[in-house]
Amino acid sequence: MGAPCLLGIITIPYLLGHLGREALGILTLVWTLIGYFSLFDFGLGRGLTQQVATKLATGLGKQVPSLVKTGLLLTTATGLIGGVLLACLANVLGYKWLNVNISLQQSTVHSLLIASLGIPLTTLTVGLRGVLEAYEDFKSVNLLRILLGVANFGLPVLSIMVFGPSLVIAVTSLIVARLISLGA
Repeated sequence: MGAPCLLGIITIPYLLGHLGREALGILTLVWTLIGYFSLFDFGLGRGLTQQVATKLATGLGKQVPSLVKTGLLLTTATGLIGGVLLACLANVLGYKWLNVNISLQQSTVHSLLIASLGIPLTTLTVGLRGVLEAYEDFKSVNLLRILLGVANFGLPVLSIMVFGPSLVIAVTSLIVARLISLGA
């Protein structure tokens, strides 16, 4: 996990210089929300790991596909609940509770709405990681964690380089990072 940390040390000053302190604060909040909502799977990812590993160890591997399908459906459903919750709160957060500058309020609301799309992706990722761990594919798990960590810092910077300083596009790049991790 050293590469994402090192990239964060390098990119955060760039993000601060191009987005400004307040927008970087919102981006950091989005990073935190997306990470925090990985807990919104309520332990289903870990439970899926344990159940799949047990089925594999006891020769009941034929039951694994159905178990994985159900587990991923449940983790995605809990993520959808979290995403809907964030989407419902986006306006009040952006316009009132977060106390952001008026010039940044609309971007904050849009960013939170976009971030709400990332929550089901996050919980689905947790479930898929659980399946990989059950199969003891720790190399892939660690590689995906590193790639996602690098993308979480690198894609917002790349989005600023390509599209200019935009909080909304930087947050969108975080959702793209989640989609990339699902496709990998």
